[in-house]
Amino acid sequence: GLVGEEEGAGGGGVRVPPPAIPSPTELGRLTLDEVFVYKIPPLKTASGHRADEWGLANPALTGVLKAVQCDDTMYLRLYEEAKTGESGVGSSQSVTTELRLFGECPIRLGDGKFLPHFLEPVVDSSRYFVLRVQAQNSNKHAYVGIGFREREAAFSLKATLQDFEGYVNRQRRAEKMQEQAATAADSGGGGADSGGEGARDPAEDDVALSLQPMEDLSLKGKIRIDLKAGKARKPKPRAGVATAGGLLAPPPTGGGGGGGGGGGG
Repeated sequence: GLVGEEEGAGGGGVRVPPPAIPSPTELGRLTLDEVFVYKIPPLKTASGHRADEWGLANPALTGVLKAVQCDDTMYLRLYEEAKTGESGVGSSQSVTTELRLFGECPIRLGDGKFLPHFLEPVVDSSRYFVLRVQAQNSNKHAYVGIGFREREAAFSLKATLQDFEGYVNRQRRAEKMQEQAATAADSGGGGADSGGEGARDPAEDDVALSLQPMEDLSLKGKIRIDLKAGKARKPKPRAGVATAGGLLAPPPTGGGGGGGGGGGG
């Protein structure tokens, strides 16, 4: 049934109902303007659902899919577009429509539930899925088939859900790290409060060292130090260096590739 409605711009257009329980933290993640909804037969084999058994040419509904995130929950909402009235005459006639909520799939990951529990791909196509639709005020649920005309729409839906899964995983890792840090802080503080030997502060050790008297390292009495000077050896002249004129000899002709490159400059 109709949940609510929001007037569009002008006399016509589409009126979109708000969700049954409005929340200021809801964020729109994806809107797909065309989705085909199917009644699906019971699962026949353990391998999975097959879209070619749904009667793809005759969907039960052609509607709109919206993905809305609220904290750590993602809602996949299916809307059907319904005509509500007409205004004007002739070429100026406009049609007023509204989106009615057809079904909703709340996705809450955890407790052994992963994305395929809520949105399961079929085995014979990349554009069709089985969606777990749940009643808003109870735990009753049903399964419907959904599909898209273009693969890009199916890819956008999968990418949106994968981003949401990554967000949830990051949030839970951060919460776990905070809990571990709090536990470590509590255990360290408990030792200090109870008078036991807890973790020492390095600053305390620095203060203790600064208060200790410095050791006297000065020389006592008369001390004689003998230094024996050896004969200085003249450096041997290197090959290619003139000992009298101080001029470098010309580079050798031929020879290795390294020498030839140095002579060429």
